[in-house]
Amino acid sequence: MILRSGKRIRSSEDDLERDRLSELPDDIILQMISCMPIIDAVRTVLLRRFGNLWTLVPTLKFDMSALSANLSQQESDHMGRRVSCFIRNVLMLHQNLSIDRFHLLIKSDSSYETYKAAAADITKWLSFGFDRQAEESMQQYERLLHGTESEINV
Repeated sequence: MILRSGKRIRSSEDDLERDRLSELPDDIILQMISCMPIIDAVRTVLLRRFGNLWTLVPTLKFDMSALSANLSQQESDHMGRRVSCFIRNVLMLHQNLSIDRFHLLIKSDSSYETYKAAAADITKWLSFGFDRQAEESMQQYERLLHGTESEINV
């Protein structure tokens, strides 16, 4: 609101338009991003203020278990390749030398050939967690092809 004297006084409308999130320090924003699922954290790159802060998060939580629900075999195989590519790219771009938490939860009902190809990727992903000295690490891989499930807690 502008007075006749030319001075500007703050109104409640100005407060509503003000971007207070961008005024927060990087450490606070990084802590907020760390609480998000990794797929949402990566999307923050689209916000100018957030930039590539997601690459420094100390928590990497990959919960991809719901992505392949109710898909055909072919769709499930395709989704598995996309998930592998996403995880590979996130780990490649991640810049924090140590991480607090590394969680990997994948549900697979893919074909045996896709499962064999994913096994090498999963081994690399687990190595990433160990290399970054994750304080808390949980990996769970559910195998639905033969109705077996396995969980590894490290």
